Amino acid sequence: MRASIVITTFERPLSLSRCLEALHRQKGIEEAEVIVVDDGSEGEFKAIARIWKPRLNFQFFKIPHRGRSAARNRAVREASARRIIFLGDDVMVRPGWLDRHLVCGQDDRSLAVLGPCPLDSKSFNGKPPSAAFLRFADPARIEHLIKDRENMGFAFFATGNLSMDRSLFQEIGGFDERFTRYGWEDIDLGYRFERAGGRLIYDDRAKALHAHPAMSHGDLWDRELSAGITAYQFWSKWQTEELTYMKFWREGDRPGPAWRRAVGRAALGFTERVAPNSAVLDSLYERLVYSYRHAGVAEGRRLYGDSMQRTADGAAWKEAT
Repeated sequence: MRASIVITTFERPLSLSRCLEALHRQKGIEEAEVIVVDDGSEGEFKAIARIWKPRLNFQFFKIPHRGRSAARNRAVREASARRIIFLGDDVMVRPGWLDRHLVCGQDDRSLAVLGPCPLDSKSFNGKPPSAAFLRFADPARIEHLIKDRENMGFAFFATGNLSMDRSLFQEIGGFDERFTRYGWEDIDLGYRFERAGGRLIYDDRAKALHAHPAMSHGDLWDRELSAGITAYQFWSKWQTEELTYMKFWREGDRPGPAWRRAVGRAALGFTERVAPNSAVLDSLYERLVYSYRHAGVAEGRRLYGDSMQRTADGAAWKEAT
């Protein structure tokens, strides 16, 4: 096998089926194995396994629900190829995707390859989203932020469409399974990857499309709240000056009371209807997003404390109280 494609899934059989169908159409897929780990879904995935085992080099495992980090680690333990490719269960790969990941990473174990993975327009219920909503709803639209495609930095380490060397993944400890909520488990892995001498590169020809289930405002607020918790979790693990966590939550800001966020949501909904291209709308989104992030940070601080003792590799967290 030239590559082990790792997919974890939870309660999304239709998304997973579309993902596997796109993989089946990929040129050279017979040279790769596909490893799917179900992270404790209540639904039954045996039918999907029966369909795809004859059509792909396919392995399927089910584990108790422990989060994406634990599920991905299990999948990598089952992998046999030197190169592993992490793929979201709602990601549709495009022609040439597999070849680009293999070509870019075949000669250098220190390289990880990130491919584009923008949200599909169908993720917005068929309605064109405002630019202000898209700015925060689609964090994968990063090309305008990349300064060096040959050395992107750990902050761009996102495992919806990313490949890396399996042995290096194992050497740095894989995903930290204490990250059980949404967000930052990727960046934590990327940070350790970079500290071990790894380099993340961007290849815009390793194309995929993120066919996320329809996203609402409520989905965005829930995501930012969870990401605020895990952002603080990440920072409390490492606590080093080089980490630019304040670009995610702003120093000195506070989440504010819940009623203020409710007023903000109402104002945002009205502005979306009457002035979807206004600067006011962009400001409302930013203020609400940061408010939810800060609410998450406050919860993270409650869980992980303001100060802690840690080991040299950031392995020890203070026990939550």
